[in-house]
Amino acid sequence: MKRQLLVLIASLTIFKATCVKKDLKPFSSSTLEDALLDFMGLAKKYEYNAEAHEVTTEDGYILTIFHLYKNVTKDLPVYLEHGIADSADTWIFPGPDKALGYLLADEGYDVWCGNARGNKYSRKHVKLNPDKDRTFWAYSFDELGRYDLPATIDYIIERTNSKEVRYVGHSEGTTAFYVMLSMKPSYNDKIRIGVSLSPVAFMSHAASPIFRAASLGEESINAALEALGQEEIFVMNNALATFTVYLCQIYALYPYCTFTTFLLSGFESKQLAPETVAIEAGHYPVGTSRQTLNHFLENGRTGRFQRYDFGKRENLKRYDSELPPNYNLTAISAPIALFCGKNDYLSSLIDVETLRRHLTSVVDFYVVPYDKWTHVDFVWGEDTRVLIAGTRIALAAKRGSDARLNSRQATRLPTLCLATDTRKQLQLADLH
Repeated sequence: MKRQLLVLIASLTIFKATCVKKDLKPFSSSTLEDALLDFMGLAKKYEYNAEAHEVTTEDGYILTIFHLYKNVTKDLPVYLEHGIADSADTWIFPGPDKALGYLLADEGYDVWCGNARGNKYSRKHVKLNPDKDRTFWAYSFDELGRYDLPATIDYIIERTNSKEVRYVGHSEGTTAFYVMLSMKPSYNDKIRIGVSLSPVAFMSHAASPIFRAASLGEESINAALEALGQEEIFVMNNALATFTVYLCQIYALYPYCTFTTFLLSGFESKQLAPETVAIEAGHYPVGTSRQTLNHFLENGRTGRFQRYDFGKRENLKRYDSELPPNYNLTAISAPIALFCGKNDYLSSLIDVETLRRHLTSVVDFYVVPYDKWTHVDFVWGEDTRVLIAGTRIALAAKRGSDARLNSRQATRLPTLCLATDTRKQLQLADLH
């Protein structure tokens, strides 16, 4: 809602103050179309094969996942899982030659895109109604890791007749991954390689002004939402969503349409193209639960990667302890590659280093050597192709089945040719 209010105020200011007509000219009709199309519509428009599948979790949530492919030549499927309040759209809406989902399909991978419970594609349950039953929203990333990811992996393995998957998670998609592998260790054997883009577990050094403000006002925010009976957050009604989409088609409003994204994930304008922002307005945010946000805030406040805090009395019932236990990261044995940005407001290098020290199976620890690389650049950035799909993921996927490497070993890659003027600032380097 904050973002939409800012956009509305900004639009009035711009229309009153600006006199540069070309800045008021909207983007192409194709950009608007991409903002309004759903996953299946986007895949069809750009001539990729796509299928929608439904997966039912152990606790009754019905998830829609998407199968994306062209000419499959690789031996194992790739499972992509999005971040908080996001959806499978994030892997394709930036468009061909840029979006990771398309790039992997182009390289012959059999791509499967998940959708977490509660987002626009997964608002279904065998018994509960998300619009009437508050219980539907009683989940956090803990349930995503214990139920959503295992159900999706099992479904993909069964459909593809494989024994393993390659996993790529972004943001919350990494958090749920660590939860799954620590809580259900048998799934370690089902992962060939786990690629973590902007890993999120420990969050005490998150620099996002929005995250910090929410942490300070957590009690008041929860009291207000509780009084309103509002368990679903980060979602727009249809009218407001449509209004925002059309407003963000105007080039002059780029600074305002990106303002909240930058506050949350990190300020950077070179990687996030105006056209991508105009399309993103129709695809993000798409909903999650209040409890999910609370869980991240708890981890930021305590400096721990812990299970959800229900309060002392309920914690005793659930955990046999007044404090929620930490996730046992030492139980994770699947090969993991960590990818980080220096300007990531949610996944700081300090917190990722803490995560790396707790993991025993890290095969790669790569920091994008561009000082302004942010949280969302891994999925929406202009240089995703050369930094991720063309080199690092393919390398990590191949190496994942080999002997695990010490995470401090240097991996030297060829010089990259970048699509934007960031090429002068990007030199390959590894964190030591």
